[in-house]
Amino acid sequence: MSRELLVGLDIGSSNIRVIAATLLEDFQLEIIGYSQLKSKGIKKGSLINFEAAYSSVDEAIAEAEKMAGTEFESAFVSISGAHIYSLNSSGRVTITNPRKEITVDDISAVINASKTVQLPHGKEILHVIPSQFIVDNNEGIKDPHGMVGETLEVEVHIIAADSMALQNFRRVVERAQLGIEEFILESVASAEAVLTEDEKNLGVLFINFGGGTTDISVYQNGVPVYSSVLPIGGEHVTNDIAICLKISTSEAEKLKFEYGYACSDFIERDEKIEIQEMVISRRELCKIIEVRVEELFTLIFSQIEKYFPSLSSIVITGDSANLNGLVDLLKKMLGEKMLPVKIGKPRFDGEVQIIGFQEKLMTPGFSTAIGLLLIGVINRMAQSELEKGSIVKKIIDSLKSIIGK
Repeated sequence: MSRELLVGLDIGSSNIRVIAATLLEDFQLEIIGYSQLKSKGIKKGSLINFEAAYSSVDEAIAEAEKMAGTEFESAFVSISGAHIYSLNSSGRVTITNPRKEITVDDISAVINASKTVQLPHGKEILHVIPSQFIVDNNEGIKDPHGMVGETLEVEVHIIAADSMALQNFRRVVERAQLGIEEFILESVASAEAVLTEDEKNLGVLFINFGGGTTDISVYQNGVPVYSSVLPIGGEHVTNDIAICLKISTSEAEKLKFEYGYACSDFIERDEKIEIQEMVISRRELCKIIEVRVEELFTLIFSQIEKYFPSLSSIVITGDSANLNGLVDLLKKMLGEKMLPVKIGKPRFDGEVQIIGFQEKLMTPGFSTAIGLLLIGVINRMAQSELEKGSIVKKIIDSLKSIIGK
């Protein structure tokens, strides 16, 4: 196999991250360049200033290209925002060939049948993710290829996005002289980098706690069954601190990570902090943080309430997952539910081995960018298997995220 270049471009409300890697033998990845810059022109996952967004994306790409020593042609690009919409659907087809053997064409047909759903105006499908196939009422089948039967059904999770939002981000990226291989929902990408197969199979609430948005996913039996995006993130915590303490947002951001703790119960009442020639109570600072973060988690829990009985854990990643005390606050809110909670970082020892810059990139903020690369590898694996005539097993078993367009 030639050393193909794969690029992930994570366009966040707080940061733009670019990671480039070469695809080695046996589908290993060697990271050769990356960048991280503050994003401009993007708020709550939406484009609000085209020129500012283009400038920050272009600069981030140029910096990563300089480190990698090569120009990039295309990238897998993240997308988020409150315009994201998801639903569960199903499809059914009759097996028509005389031998009743299920072929790749049958699988393609049943997945296409599952996509015939009524979407809100202006939405287009990003991902169609099969949860199970059903052959003649026999459920729980992951790979029906080669089986025989009269009927084939599929249950899928569909994720859609606003068409205009995709077009605007496409224009930004293409103006920066970079092609787009595919748009990937942030939570889908970061889950590839962070979650283990056990976590996905046993049932996990996955939270990508970003700067301007928070992506939520529930995984069961290896695949997502619920996805949404809330227009609330770490920047809202920062703004609350700035307003309450009458300081700049840059100083508030610094305070949040240096002295902040999301669960104020753990902070002594008499502990003080000195900032800008004034003394404040650290517990007061942490209470400001706690109120906003608790509001966010309350919204999340209300959305996924029906899934709680089947959850085995909660995993949090993303830019704002570095906020101290998140795990303690969640455990306090969960009370008797007693679910394990952890901060998720990119895994470099998964099915796809990743080498290079591990220490610098093994942070929650890089989860999405790393996941974009992994999805790029999955796509290449599927292409390779297609050439060998055995695409279905790789798509259903190795494809943990997307059956695309």
